[in-house]
Amino acid sequence: MSDKQLIVEGLSIEFAGQSVVRNLSFTLAPGKTLALVGESGSGKSVTARSLIGL
Repeated sequence: MSDKQLIVEGLSIEFAGQSVVRNLSFTLAPGKTLALVGESGSGKSVTARSLIGL
């Protein structure tokens, strides 16, 4: 069994041909916390929503 809770590799998201997230990768281990930090409009919410399928 893997000790990884979540693995994201090369996530890219586009809306109408406009790239909003480019090549994002990270790993989240069980019992750890990950913070997505960035300027307004940098893709934090879009990233989180894509990971839960919205």
